[in-house]
Amino acid sequence: MSKRRKYRFRFLNGSNARFYRIFLNASNGQTFPMTQIATEGGLLARPIPGIRSFQVAPAERVEVVVDFSNFPDNTTLFFENRLQQA
Repeated sequence: MSKRRKYRFRFLNGSNARFYRIFLNASNGQTFPMTQIATEGGLLARPIPGIRSFQVAPAERVEVVVDFSNFPDNTTLFFENRLQQA
C-alpha cells in the first residue's frame, strides 16, 4: 500500500510519431489537478500548479507532482491519454 503523500511522476514520450494529452482522473471521468515541475529542458523556474492535463510530443519529457493526501483511502486514479490519433 502506498502512502498518501506527494509523488513525482516523470513522463517520457518514447514514440516516434504519437502525441499524448495526459489527464489524472477517476473511473467516473472526473479530472484532478497536478503541479508541473519540469520539461525536457529540466526543472521549471517555478512550478505550475493546478494543471488539468498536459501534452507530450515525441522525445519530450514532462514531470508532475500529485498530492494524494487529498484523496480518501482506496481511491482509484488513472493517468489517461485522451488525445485522438489521426
